[in-house]
Amino acid sequence: MALHSSGQREPRRSRSATSTDSSTNTASGSSTVPFSRFGTALDSPTASSDDSAGKKRSWSTRKKLVVSLAAALTAMVAIIAIAVALYVSNLDNTIRIDDQERLNALESVLTTPATNNEPYYVLLLGSDSRDAADSYAGLSDTIMIVRVDPGTPQLSVLSIPRDTEISYGDYGNIKINAAFTYEQEAGAVKAVQQLCGVQLAHFVEIDFTGVETLVDRLGGVDVTVPVAFELDGLVFNEGPQHLDGHQALLFSRARSFPLGDFQRVVDQRLLLQAVAKKVLAAPKGELPALVQSLADCVHTDVTVGEAAGLLNQLSGMPPENLHMGTIPTTTNGHDGVSYVAIVEPEFSQVMERFRSGLPPIDPAAPPDVSSQTGVVMP
Repeated sequence: MALHSSGQREPRRSRSATSTDSSTNTASGSSTVPFSRFGTALDSPTASSDDSAGKKRSWSTRKKLVVSLAAALTAMVAIIAIAVALYVSNLDNTIRIDDQERLNALESVLTTPATNNEPYYVLLLGSDSRDAADSYAGLSDTIMIVRVDPGTPQLSVLSIPRDTEISYGDYGNIKINAAFTYEQEAGAVKAVQQLCGVQLAHFVEIDFTGVETLVDRLGGVDVTVPVAFELDGLVFNEGPQHLDGHQALLFSRARSFPLGDFQRVVDQRLLLQAVAKKVLAAPKGELPALVQSLADCVHTDVTVGEAAGLLNQLSGMPPENLHMGTIPTTTNGHDGVSYVAIVEPEFSQVMERFRSGLPPIDPAAPPDVSSQTGVVMP
């Protein structure tokens, strides 16, 4: 408020005076109109009406835009979901056993673990469909049991020579890999469960010709070649070697050794061990591509989702948690057939360690048992 020079306050003007001044100004033709601090006429009916209509149009436009964006986003998500579903379905069709009758027979003899962290066993069969020189071409010439401990995590692999003699129901005494010939996947599972006293949860058949592509995708693998050999013009020297896909395939095929198939079992196991180490050490972002490569060389009862989940559980597993071994056996040909026989009590001791989650071959095993081949020397 203004002060007079005398120091007295100026008298407050009355409402009527203010009103009179406003009327006077209007009457005199002044265009003065009260404004808000934002510069918008407060008392103009026309401005208020236009502003309200503009707000309604603006809200309507924004609402339509939001609805359009939501619809576009929903459509995009739906398209992605369909594409992923088709992709996974295609992989499932590739990786899963396609004969429904055989799949049903297999699943009837498998035992599902009670919990996700419970240890379980997987039957792993290896074949080489392009090895025409092999009389077992396309059949299970490599047999391994894998114990999976997801909670640790840990993998233990135990090889079974394909010529191991077993008694198999009405078929009598047969080589263990013949069970696949008689009753396909279910027969192989029953034969191994009978021999080793474990309940198998899953079945996986690997075609070593498909491993060639997988190894190349991994950038090659490092293997310590135990016995030097030459095959198809390539020389494999004893000692550490870096193998590409083609070299890895030849390494898995070679059998011209003093120990014959026993050595081949070891070499194939070393190759799978090298592949497993590379896969489990891969960043999780690369797992989908690796699952795709695995799908090209395996047939199994598990789905792609289950396979990816297992890889995710085991991803980053320390190399020392991967244990390998072969059941103790010796040659035992009879009746014109070249069988391999298990040797006791070594076999029972190995199986007890294996079922307990220990490395299958005791580091303190007697020197007459090879920890690599499992062959009991005479």
